[in-house]
Amino acid sequence: MEMGAYGDEAREIVRKSYSIMNGFVKGDDPEALILKRCIMATGDPSIKDVIVFKGNPIETGIEALRSKQKIIVDVSMVRAGIRRYYNVLVAVEHANVNAGVRVRDGFYRLRDAIDGSIVAIGNSPSGAMAVYELCKRGYKPSLIIATPVGFVNANESKELIRKLELPSITTMGSKGGSNLCVAILNGIIDMAYKKGFLRSEKGVIIVGVGASKGYLTERAIEEIQKADIVYGSKRALEIAKKYIKSNFVEIKRFSRDVYKAMEEEGKRRRVVVLSTGDPMVIGLGKKIKGDVIPGVSSVQLAMANLGVDLTEVMVIDGHAKGCIEEVKKAFEIGRDALILADSKFNPEILRTFADVTVLENLGYEGERICKDCEIESDLVILFAKKR
Repeated sequence: MEMGAYGDEAREIVRKSYSIMNGFVKGDDPEALILKRCIMATGDPSIKDVIVFKGNPIETGIEALRSKQKIIVDVSMVRAGIRRYYNVLVAVEHANVNAGVRVRDGFYRLRDAIDGSIVAIGNSPSGAMAVYELCKRGYKPSLIIATPVGFVNANESKELIRKLELPSITTMGSKGGSNLCVAILNGIIDMAYKKGFLRSEKGVIIVGVGASKGYLTERAIEEIQKADIVYGSKRALEIAKKYIKSNFVEIKRFSRDVYKAMEEEGKRRRVVVLSTGDPMVIGLGKKIKGDVIPGVSSVQLAMANLGVDLTEVMVIDGHAKGCIEEVKKAFEIGRDALILADSKFNPEILRTFADVTVLENLGYEGERICKDCEIESDLVILFAKKR
């Protein structure tokens, strides 16, 4: 198991770590592999002595994943750690905001989704107690993983889970936590992949990451998290890095050969290519064959800052030959011009026949909007209005 390691150096660290783990837990049977993961996640070899497996839980969990059952978790921290499985519900996110104990309320609101699911509680004793109550009422998850940590009701809640006639993986006493819960879940997910019960979807997805941090859409995040590999420029990777769960590669220079290689790779696995802004606004959307997920582009940020409707302008690539003629054509049909340029562009050419506003670093620190000023950044848009 690679434990989420991406890159040769990281994999070597995992290999050495597992070699050390073999001194604490013998064998490579499913339970031993889960115990090794738990030791790795906590840095505590004694954790193996408090983990309880009941009712063939690992095989049951694998079968649930094979059937594409939901995973229902107590808190978003658990969901954030899950790799390569995306049918996940978070109880606290479904709770009434005015509920006294939101995780408990969330599980009750999700009760109709519990049958057949994997329920994973890494943080909340109240959540574990709610799941126990629901199971006593007849709701039956395939597997319960319960590892709440703490000194108030944590041990008691896990004892209740063990009393159920259902497969479970729990910890005894006060030890546990969301990291432990995630380690167990990811171990079972990895086993399902190795058995061939789960497979990544193939294809190329061009994902718009927005003009800067904070503009990624939910759909974009979902696709990034589902990727087997992610490609992008340094800036695009920087915007998306907190959501990338797979290997990623920085592309220093895009070319036809690079596009073709990505398309070929998409025949074998799920490839996500990050495009800054929106892929269909002078981006990668027309250069690579694949599905396109839109993003919030700098064009939209410029329109918002200027208070101008997009239908009132013509968007022009300032890097292309003849862009000045395109600006004049825009004026002829009653449109203003929005030019995507860089620091090499000379705005004085436009100022001979238009009023020019310079918009730099939109969405970034150092954002600047000014008239009659020079260009100082490669992230620049020019708004040209006919005099």
